[in-house]
Amino acid sequence: MSLNRIVEAFAATPAAAALADALPGRGEAVRVAGLPGSSPAVLTAWLAGRASQRLLVVVAPTPAEADRWLADLGALGDHPAALYPQREALGEEEPHYE
Repeated sequence: MSLNRIVEAFAATPAAAALADALPGRGEAVRVAGLPGSSPAVLTAWLAGRASQRLLVVVAPTPAEADRWLADLGALGDHPAALYPQREALGEEEPHYE
């Protein structure tokens, strides 16, 4: 079940439009802070829809936080989201292509 109405409401805010207009170019990064709860995932889902040709990367501090992001993004949009596990989760026999 997609929660597109939440993403659409977020898109109507002036701050979201200003951020979309200020997205950095290739090889640059932007950091956004101060958003409560799952609103960072809402922002990411909206940006994924608005800039579908771009790759968005979210770095989570813990595996549990990464799982929460993955669940939130899956519920908020129809765009593919994948989890790249931390190196320790790959096991000793797996090659490490970081």
